[in-house]
Amino acid sequence: MKRSFYLPEKIPKKTNPSDPVEWYYKPLFGYGYKKRLALALDALGTNYNKLLEVGYGSGILLPELSRHCQELHAIDIHSNITLVQEMLECENVRACLKVGSILDLKYTTNTFDAIMSLSVLEFIDKNHLPIALKEIHRVTKSGGRIVLGFPRYSKLSDLVFRLYGLKADDLYSCSYHDMVAAVKNEFPDAEIYLWPSIPNTMAIYAICRCQA
Repeated sequence: MKRSFYLPEKIPKKTNPSDPVEWYYKPLFGYGYKKRLALALDALGTNYNKLLEVGYGSGILLPELSRHCQELHAIDIHSNITLVQEMLECENVRACLKVGSILDLKYTTNTFDAIMSLSVLEFIDKNHLPIALKEIHRVTKSGGRIVLGFPRYSKLSDLVFRLYGLKADDLYSCSYHDMVAAVKNEFPDAEIYLWPSIPNTMAIYAICRCQA
């Protein structure tokens, strides 16, 4: 990993049954989960005024994100805000949490200096991807930083899925190529980083760094 980052000392409580939060704390699989966060944080940078995380889930990344901004906001479709707030209080972190969809972000245009959204786009219908990305673009200030992350289906990920009797279509609503095409359409200068990068045919996750 290029950088170290902070995880809550206690495993945050799940906000939905499929939340993989406990895997971040496991010795072997945890490396992969933490690696994607490290790459995303490298792409994000630091020292922002207002920062928004779209799809914060259990809130596992919020304590670290709070170190990179003056004012932290987060939005997710789940309504288990109390569980996340309890964790943030234990971590002495302040964040403004809101219930809402990436397809209709309840924020004023040009509000945030930076936005982070990891493992959200793959659960959106292909036809709704442009709407989601336009919403992210809308609430970001001109010149602001946007970091998006989503899985890349590869020989390695396909093998893992098969071990569990699954395939990507069973879990996700759109393909990797759908997401890349939509991101490039909304943010033509987006930079895409894959992990693992060598060989890229085995890459299982993608980080996109965009500018509003």
